[in-house]
Amino acid sequence: MSAWMNWRAGDPAAAVTMTERLRALIVEDYPDDALLIVRELKRNFSEVEFLRVDTREALREALNNPWDVILCDYLVPDLPWPVALREAQNRMCNVPFIVVSGLVGEDDAGLAAIRDGAWEVLSKSHIKRLGHIVKRELMRAEALSANYLAQAQLMESVKGLQARP
Repeated sequence: MSAWMNWRAGDPAAAVTMTERLRALIVEDYPDDALLIVRELKRNFSEVEFLRVDTREALREALNNPWDVILCDYLVPDLPWPVALREAQNRMCNVPFIVVSGLVGEDDAGLAAIRDGAWEVLSKSHIKRLGHIVKRELMRAEALSANYLAQAQLMESVKGLQARP
């Protein structure tokens, strides 16, 4: 069973959203914008723990802690999203990285962010969708982790079979 969804007896189409604890790392240079993001997350999760960073050094330090999601503004002067994405990918490759910005949406810049490794792009004008998007990406991360684990177990089994005389 997914940590983020509660399935009714055998009917995956009838998923009921659960409220859970969320740890969000927010890369944002404007505190008010970070609070806007947190306010929307609190509408979808029972408890939201967050940290706002706006420099590369602060991001590196923050990545020493466990996070469920990383939400990054597109244009932070001291920490552009591609730099933040690379830092995150180097340390937490299975943590969803979502670009949330007032300057970018589903246009060429948004598509470029996804092509370059962001999991999703959301315009701040559509902030009401944030909770749904975060939950979807958390489910995707959980599925990827399960897939990696299954692949590793399969490789071990294959090695064991090959080692037999």
